[in-house]
Amino acid sequence: MSVKPLPGDLLQHLHELTGNELKIWIYYYLRSGDELTCYSSNDTVESTTGLSLRTIKVCKRNLIARGWLHYTGDSMQPRNGGQYAVPVLR
Repeated sequence: MSVKPLPGDLLQHLHELTGNELKIWIYYYLRSGDELTCYSSNDTVESTTGLSLRTIKVCKRNLIARGWLHYTGDSMQPRNGGQYAVPVLR
């Protein structure tokens, strides 16, 4: 497992986030690739973080509104023989 360093100025901005928002932001940051994009489903975020689906949705909405995450579109992912849209966040 590789270690991804956190941004150097994160400490100066911690007061802007709640604990759950920080947890969600760190999840997306650590799951992102070189282009800093991540397309995890809410179910995956829920099982990884232990947060409820409602909390995840509220935190993502707040992080997007504050500019911590950016919605860049949807990625079609396979599921149960079909496909469904998963938001891509940066």
